[in-house]
Amino acid sequence: MCHKQLHALFTNKELATGLADVVALRAHPDVRKYLDFIVKHPGAKTFKAKKRAR
Repeated sequence: MCHKQLHALFTNKELATGLADVVALRAHPDVRKYLDFIVKHPGAKTFKAKKRAR
């Protein structure tokens, strides 16, 4: 997963407290949605990071 996308989705505090490992990240619905998107677009090299509404 793109580091930039993680920070677009979550604050540092959210990442440190509840999403500190790969299993927790992959289980989060917003991350799952992004990963599903990436799988559908394997040839593309760059994507814009979109921030979620907080």
